[in-house]
Amino acid sequence: MKLQDPIRADLTAHGSIGFQPYFLREQGYAGRNLVRTFADACERRKIGICAVVSQADDMNAPYQDRFAILREQARTLHPLGYTITKRGDNLLRVEKRTSPENSPRKLTYLLNAQSVVMREEDEKLSLTVIGTNQAPNGLSHHETMKWCRDHPEFIYLAEHPFKEGSPRGVGRDRFLEHKEVYDGIDFDPQLAIPDWMTYLPAVGKALKGYRRELNECARELTWESNVPLVPGSNAHRFEDIGIAHIEVSEAALNYTRDATLVASLKTALRAGTFNAYYAYESLPAWFSWTRKFKRGLQRKSDE
Repeated sequence: MKLQDPIRADLTAHGSIGFQPYFLREQGYAGRNLVRTFADACERRKIGICAVVSQADDMNAPYQDRFAILREQARTLHPLGYTITKRGDNLLRVEKRTSPENSPRKLTYLLNAQSVVMREEDEKLSLTVIGTNQAPNGLSHHETMKWCRDHPEFIYLAEHPFKEGSPRGVGRDRFLEHKEVYDGIDFDPQLAIPDWMTYLPAVGKALKGYRRELNECARELTWESNVPLVPGSNAHRFEDIGIAHIEVSEAALNYTRDATLVASLKTALRAGTFNAYYAYESLPAWFSWTRKFKRGLQRKSDE
């Protein structure tokens, strides 16, 4: 699709595994200003809009609102050549000043987002909400869908709907029961394991929950439901922001404040007026961050 002045958006980026001192240190980000790190990572792949996804299952409460940490760190960036403008509680406009003065401005919009954990008997299910970090965790899928219907101002993506493990995707039947709530179905580059690796002795069984075939199941669900497949990076390393993304016409977006940007993005998703760019995480990078994640889950401290 030919778009007027296309802008790239990554709607599922976490940045790092977590903002805890432990994870930042393990991943080589300790001591960095995280707003600057997001903006610089977006600039490398020309991402203009980046949804910063918080995780409900992060180690403890202070780190479950990544956007609040970014707002705090934004105060120290101005002397470093960045101008930060707050546009509502859930949107930061980051402008990197360049020289000479007549060179193009480098802008990044950072948008608050959340990976919501739903509980269904003994299972945890996941949902991506874009535009807030205030969606309730711990409700059933049905209760969460009611909350979403009561809050149509946000964007709702079926987060890797066929992913196995915990939390897992909602699957076909739950999705179809409430398909009118969803604005998109997630294509997840972190489901990066080729099918042949699932047959390897010792490790193959553990890798099955992350195989690429699960994205193909998501693609089939888009055909069945007429809800679009929306790629984002699901990046757990800053270096991977934008590896998969969408492009939207700049003219279709309203950056006045957080609510207007979310509404205009939601309209583009619902209408299918975007281009999608799919890719997978490299296997060395995937094994690197997932090993660190598994080790971190065993810790009792964030330090």
